[in-house]
Amino acid sequence: MALDRRNVEKVIARRLAPLFAVDGGRVDVVSVNDGRGAVRVRFEGSYRACPSREILARRVLEPTLRQELPELRVVEWID
Repeated sequence: MALDRRNVEKVIARRLAPLFAVDGGRVDVVSVNDGRGAVRVRFEGSYRACPSREILARRVLEPTLRQELPELRVVEWID
């Protein structure tokens, strides 16, 4: 699967959104830079002010995306 916005959103919707929704949070894709292998996201809902966002990004979001999008190098988040 190619690293583009549509595919990133598809993986998040299918594999992560139901998990995040249990906690009242969600992750929105801000941008995808396929040249750098970078995906920028914004945490929303209960995750917006969550002090564990970095752990969530590094231990859940990034590994899940890498499984289906091997070109991914880094997940960055913005406030």
